[in-house]
Amino acid sequence: MIDGSVYRYDNRPHENLKHIKSYPKHFHDGSDEEIREGEFGEDPKDVLIAFLQLVSAKIHR
Repeated sequence: MIDGSVYRYDNRPHENLKHIKSYPKHFHDGSDEEIREGEFGEDPKDVLIAFLQLVSAKIHR
């Protein structure tokens, strides 16, 4: 089911997110406004795997 949710890893350095521990890395959790720390690792492959695992878990709920 497509419901308009947004799940996105982002490493763009937004000025308003400097307070986040993982800055500039962050994660949009369900919407563009719902932002949390993006602790997915440093290696692009590890980041992709962690992100896909998170998405898979959301799908299977």
